[in-house]
Amino acid sequence: MQEMSRALNFSAISLTKTHHRDTYPTISSTKPSLSQVGKTVLITGGASGIGFEIARSFAKASAARIIILSRKISSLNAAVEKLRDEFQSSGTEFITRQGDIGDDSSIIALWDYLNSQNIFVHVLVLNAAHVTPFGPDTLSMDKQELMQTFDVNVGGNFLMSSRGILHQHRIRTQHLKPRLPLFLDESLMNDLPRTCDEMALPADFSVWAASPEASWLHGRFVWAHWDVDELKADKDFCMQLEQEKGFLKTFISLQELAYLYSRIVLYPTLWLNNGRAVLITGGGGGIGFEIARSFAKAGASKIIIVGRRSAVLDAAAVKLREEFKDSTPAPPEFIAHQGDIGNDDSISSLWDFLNSQGIFIRVLVLNAAHVTPWGLDTLKMDKRELMEGFDVNVGGNFLMTVKFVNQPLRPVGQQLNLINVSTAGVHMIPAPNQTPYTTTKSAFTALIGRIADERPVEDIQIISYHPGALYSEGAAKYVDQNLLKWDEMALPADYAVWAASPEASWLHGRFLWAHWDVDELKADKEFSKRLKQEKGFLRVAVQGLKDISIDALLNKQGHNKFVIRGYKITPPFLHCSQRTSSAIAT
Repeated sequence: MQEMSRALNFSAISLTKTHHRDTYPTISSTKPSLSQVGKTVLITGGASGIGFEIARSFAKASAARIIILSRKISSLNAAVEKLRDEFQSSGTEFITRQGDIGDDSSIIALWDYLNSQNIFVHVLVLNAAHVTPFGPDTLSMDKQELMQTFDVNVGGNFLMSSRGILHQHRIRTQHLKPRLPLFLDESLMNDLPRTCDEMALPADFSVWAASPEASWLHGRFVWAHWDVDELKADKDFCMQLEQEKGFLKTFISLQELAYLYSRIVLYPTLWLNNGRAVLITGGGGGIGFEIARSFAKAGASKIIIVGRRSAVLDAAAVKLREEFKDSTPAPPEFIAHQGDIGNDDSISSLWDFLNSQGIFIRVLVLNAAHVTPWGLDTLKMDKRELMEGFDVNVGGNFLMTVKFVNQPLRPVGQQLNLINVSTAGVHMIPAPNQTPYTTTKSAFTALIGRIADERPVEDIQIISYHPGALYSEGAAKYVDQNLLKWDEMALPADYAVWAASPEASWLHGRFLWAHWDVDELKADKEFSKRLKQEKGFLRVAVQGLKDISIDALLNKQGHNKFVIRGYKITPPFLHCSQRTSSAIAT
């Protein structure tokens, strides 16, 4: 009993009254209705840990063939020997295959091998993952290290899925993501509560999730701990599942703020950026150009616009200089710099140039983005095309942020302001024709929000926002101008200036719409209460689930610190008008 009291208490955020720690009859792999007779199962990372236990559960469910994939041949051989010994009389065939989901050629070779052997895979369990070293400061990471995680956990799993469909026409995919801190041994973590979940729980849950009994949860994120009988019997849960397309999906927590969409008079402020240098990516046209105009109106001393097309940039700079030539006390200096945030050398060259000119950037507006063509069937995309979006929209913006924070000319203690021009697509479910683009934008909005947890607002103020429905050059390629009433670009442009001011500091790390009335938001007691109490509010997370504070859980259990691979961490460690109004007019 004393041992059990030291278990982490996640039941408080469970969607069911019963919070399982071990397998139970409904999801038991020996349950007749979950039989996998005649089916072939492929498990990545299947040689140890949860992957090995999933293999055992599918064997108990009488799968005809189980293929386990791992990078380590010695682990594979040891695992298959154990499985064959345990299930020697079951008739299940066990196949080992050395492979690496971080290596495209390895993935292609795997599916080519399966086809050559006429092996049709019915169930794919994507279990293998790249885990970055534990550490408190994301902006201290190398971009290559960050993107390796995306290349494996996104690109590798994408290629596994798309190749499976391409080669075999029909394949059932199941994503199972055991959460930290589950299944931890003494070599990994010390000073943590000792009671962990039984691996049989998520292992059997995999079998249940691959059965017709789980079809009503298609595309959703669930915990293995939740009692599926209680979920199915819960009328409110089923209604949410049917009516809310974003429920239990990665999403911005906005569902209770819909009433704000029409309350859209903006915040009265005139915050002058006198003496400040502003850098805007994608600043040669569209919203980027309008943001440059708004910062010029607000008195910025230098405005650097960056883009790939030098002719467009030069033309934009000429227009800006002409418009603001009579500004007092002095016109802003406009600098056009050709650059590509999808190219690391180009980013480094940009910041080297700024340093050589003695230019210290106070405000960084991340506006440039890679947009995938509309109308794609995502699983028919080439992996390189998908990952190009991540490399620009995540990797490029990450490297820009790292260079921004680490400017040699930055005075000690000088606050910075970062504005992430995001999109409503991060909480649009479904996102017709734009799944790859909105996923990359969601990924960076999530990343920069978590970086805001690591960095206090006094160090760097971070705001993400949706600029609106803007008839830009990009939109004109796909949409007729008469299709809808477009927003005025002055609205999100002026909003960027407000978001870079001290008046927006209380929204550090959050995602908002430029359309929302910030006076009303600040006066709304319920909004302020949620903002203070819910760390995941207006952040990218799984809609319908409460945010989890690991440090609070540890404090409840009397754990003041713990060690992860040599890191000693002391808690807490995580943690509209379509036109602009005179209220925020720059």
